[in-house]
Amino acid sequence: MNWELSSATEHRCPCGQGGYTVRIFVDDWKRAEEQWEMNCPKCKRKYLLHSHTDAKSGMPLQSNRWVKRETLSRVFRVEAQVAKARMNVVNLATSRYETKWLAYFKEAKSKKAAWQRLTDGGRRFPSLAAFYCHTAKMDLEAYLLEQFNFDNLPIIVEKVGGGDRELKKQLGEVKELDLKLQISKTQLLKDGFH
Repeated sequence: MNWELSSATEHRCPCGQGGYTVRIFVDDWKRAEEQWEMNCPKCKRKYLLHSHTDAKSGMPLQSNRWVKRETLSRVFRVEAQVAKARMNVVNLATSRYETKWLAYFKEAKSKKAAWQRLTDGGRRFPSLAAFYCHTAKMDLEAYLLEQFNFDNLPIIVEKVGGGDRELKKQLGEVKELDLKLQISKTQLLKDGFH
């Protein structure tokens, strides 16, 4: 499968003293791929190409922007803070509640009863069919340990954690960091140049 150059266009760079080139390549199946190249030496030192994927009408849409290096570095730092905070919360929850989580499901008399406990009677993911499919590939305990993750912590705390103030405080801190990250990413896209 060959990629052929379909077009190459020149654009003004962010500083206005030079430019950048956008090349579009197309393959035999009419798939397209963009290649961006900064030609301005001044902007090459100050800017990086940032690719952003968004969903528009259910379809992924990729867009590119030139963004300041320091702005992108700031986003990466906040992403690292979020990842570390999430890991700390999961570690705390694991040390306090993993055994209680597994014991909560040992009381279930069947896989269906365990599924009902996990999903509040089918109100949450997974469906019963998906649950049976997943637990056919691994034993129930391994599956439940897989479900013991950050995204499920509110459910876990509700089921076996009671009023753990420290864990709730850390979850609140993660929520604040997530908001800070979202604001940073929005600013990155807003300030980006294309």
